[in-house]
Amino acid sequence: MNNSEIPQEELLKKRAENIKSMFSSIVGVYDLLNAVLSLNFDKSWRKFAVKVSGIKPDTKVLDVCTGTGDLAIAHSKLLNGNGLVVGSDYCHDMLKYGLPKIKKRHLENKIKLVEADTLQLPFRDNAFEISTVAFGIRNVANLDEGIKEMSRVVGPNGKVVILEFSQPTNFLFKKIYFF
Repeated sequence: MNNSEIPQEELLKKRAENIKSMFSSIVGVYDLLNAVLSLNFDKSWRKFAVKVSGIKPDTKVLDVCTGTGDLAIAHSKLLNGNGLVVGSDYCHDMLKYGLPKIKKRHLENKIKLVEADTLQLPFRDNAFEISTVAFGIRNVANLDEGIKEMSRVVGPNGKVVILEFSQPTNFLFKKIYFF
């Protein structure tokens, strides 16, 4: 059976499982890879994404594909006691690796981590004011549906911020980009 004979839903499920497995296998070097692939611009790009989001001290933010939590941490620096960042990721190992980073900064009251698939977010409509993703949307099995879900949880007055590498055209960089 070739790929054209496999139902689309099965292909998406298989892709999602492959992505989860891949991220589980690189969790220990994930932060380093982000720095290397971005030529160490990833931190300043995250700061820019936070600025663009328009976050206020009491904002409720959802950061999908949070990985080890770097964008969630960047958001949390601008929150007060009423604000909250929920970092969601499909890969349990990423969340497990990110939790000590959050605890080390004493941010447990500002950041909550939730294992969740971006395609089926377990949150009600309009639950957040802002939904973000940094360097992860390309790994969502169905891009359009992932963006729809991010939009659903912020509603018509919310903001969706996507920070992503552009797709490289150089063969070598393309191979690294789609590792």
